[in-house]
Amino acid sequence: MHTNNSILMPLTNRLKDESSREFRFLENKFPIVKLLTEKTHPLSALKSFHFMNLSRETVLPSEVPSSQRRVVGTAIDYRIRYYFDITSSTELAAYRGARVANKLYYHPMTGECISPIFPADFTANFFKNLENTLKRIKPVNRLLDQISEELLARYCVILAYFEALFRAGRSINSPLRTLSQKATLQDLLNLPEPSFIKDVMDLSKSFYEDAKSLFDKPCKLNPTFDGTNDIGGADADFILEDTLYEIKTVSDLKPSCFREAIYQLLGYVLLDYSDSHHIRKIGIYFTRQRQFWSIPLYLFLIPHASLSQSSSWKPESEKEIKKQLSFLRREFKQLL
Repeated sequence: MHTNNSILMPLTNRLKDESSREFRFLENKFPIVKLLTEKTHPLSALKSFHFMNLSRETVLPSEVPSSQRRVVGTAIDYRIRYYFDITSSTELAAYRGARVANKLYYHPMTGECISPIFPADFTANFFKNLENTLKRIKPVNRLLDQISEELLARYCVILAYFEALFRAGRSINSPLRTLSQKATLQDLLNLPEPSFIKDVMDLSKSFYEDAKSLFDKPCKLNPTFDGTNDIGGADADFILEDTLYEIKTVSDLKPSCFREAIYQLLGYVLLDYSDSHHIRKIGIYFTRQRQFWSIPLYLFLIPHASLSQSSSWKPESEKEIKKQLSFLRREFKQLL
C-alpha cells in the first residue's frame, strides 16, 4: 500500500538504490543472488546458476560513445521484439514519450514555458509511417535485407529517443531538440549517427542467428503485471513460454550487472500477484556477448537453512512453488 510519503518511480530505478526498501527486500528474500557476485564461495550450488560458465568476452563491440549507449540498448530491445510480433504503436512506451514531446513544458526550476518539441501531427505521421513500414517489410520471424534492416534500425533508434522522454521527461538533453519545427519525417530518420545504426543492425543480425529457433514459441511482448501501477511502472521485455526474459546490452559483463538484472526479473515476478503469467523461469540475453542464460525460478526459493545443500534442493511440487510465490507476493505488495 502507498503511504503519503511514497514516491512512485519505476522498479528499475528503485533497484539501482541499494538502500531502497525494494532492493533490501529482494536481497533478504533471495540470498542466493548475493552469493553470485562474490568471487569465492564454498557453495557448490552456485554452479547450478551457470553464471561462471557465461563468456564475458564482448564479441560485438560498439563505436557509440559510452555515454550514449543506453539509446542503442533501448533501440535493440524494440528491434528484437519485432522478430516475435508487431505491437501496436499506441501500446509502446515510445508512443507515450511522443505525447510528452507534443505538450507544453514548464521548467521545474525556472517556471519557463517551453513549446512542444514537435506538433502532434508530426509524431502521428511518424507512427503511421512506422506501422506502414512494418506491414511492408514484415520483420517477424525472418532476417531482413540490408536496406529494410537499416530502415527499421533508424525507426528503432527514434523510438528509443521518444522512450527516453517518457522515462526521464522533457528536461533531458534529447537529440530530438536539434530538429526544427519544419523538420520532415526523413529529417527525423536521418537524426541517428551512422555508428548507432550499425550497432543496432549488428546486434539484430546476431540475435536472429542466436534465437531463430525460438520465434515460433508462444510469446508475450512488453508484459505488464498486477502491481505495475503500485510501483510507478513495470513492463518487462518478453515472456517466452514460461520464461521471463530481460535483454541486456552491456560491454562489460560484471557480476553486479548480472545481479541487477536478476533482481529486476524477480521483482517483476513478485508484481505478478495473481500468477497470471505463470512465470517459472527467468532468463537474460546479453546482446554484446551473444549469451543466453536462464534458470528455474524454484532455485531462488531455497530456504535459508538449505543453502548449503542447495545443489540438490528441489521443491516438492508445483503447488509448493505457487504457495511460496504467493507468500512472497503478498509481502512485496504490502511493502509497496
